[in-house]
Amino acid sequence: MTGTQRNLLQYHLHSALTTCTFAHHGMSPNTSVHLNDLFRYYRKLPHQGAALVELEAAILKVQPDILNRDQPWYETWISAVNDKSYGAAVELIKSFEGCHLTSYLCPAGVPTIGYGNTRYPEGQNVRLGERISQQRAEEMLNLEIQRTAEILEADVPFWKSMSSNQKSALISFAFNLGAYFYGLPGFSTISHVLKNREWSQVPDALLLYRNPGSHFEEGLRRRRIEEGRVWSTP
Repeated sequence: MTGTQRNLLQYHLHSALTTCTFAHHGMSPNTSVHLNDLFRYYRKLPHQGAALVELEAAILKVQPDILNRDQPWYETWISAVNDKSYGAAVELIKSFEGCHLTSYLCPAGVPTIGYGNTRYPEGQNVRLGERISQQRAEEMLNLEIQRTAEILEADVPFWKSMSSNQKSALISFAFNLGAYFYGLPGFSTISHVLKNREWSQVPDALLLYRNPGSHFEEGLRRRRIEEGRVWSTP
C-alpha cells in the first residue's frame, strides 16, 4: 500500500466501511468497534495516527487487497457525489475548469492539476511536473465537491432547504472562490442575500464576483451567469 492510499484511508475510511468491526485490545472478543464510531473522534492526533497504522497492518494481514482502489467500497466512496444532488455542480465545474492530467500554472500562478485542483485529497500541494490518470482526476473532483458541500452545509443558513440546483450553484461558486467564503470580508453581498433567504437576488449577487477590470473578468462573468442560471432552474 502506498503512502497516498494510507492517507486516503485515514481521511475517508469512516464513510466507506461503516459496517466492518474489529475487536478492541483488552476487551471481550465479542466487543467490537465500528469504524464509523472510531473515526468520528479522529483528530489527526499522534496516538490516533499510530493506531491507524496498526489497524491498517491488521487489515492487510487478513485481506491484502482490501485497501486497493479497485475494491467495491472505494468505488462507492468516490461515486457518492455523482448522484442527482450535486450533478449540476459536477457539470459546471467540469465545463469551466477543464481537465488537465499534467500539472500547470493557473492564471493566478498556482500549480494546478485535474479539474482545477491545487492540492491532493491527502493534503499535499500540487507541484509542476506531476501527472495523474483520468480516474484520479475524477476521484479528486468528487472528493473536493463533497468537502466543499460539507463546509457549505455547516456555514450557509437554510442549506438543507435549498434545491439540488441551488446547492450545486453555490458549490461551483465556492469551488472557484473558496469554500469558506460565507461571512468573509469581500463576500458581504452574497452572504447577506443567503442569510436573509433572498433567493431571487442570488444570481445578481453571484455576478458581482467576477473580478471587474481584470483579464479574468470575461471568463468569470460567464461562469457566474451560468451558476445563476442553475440556481434559478427548478
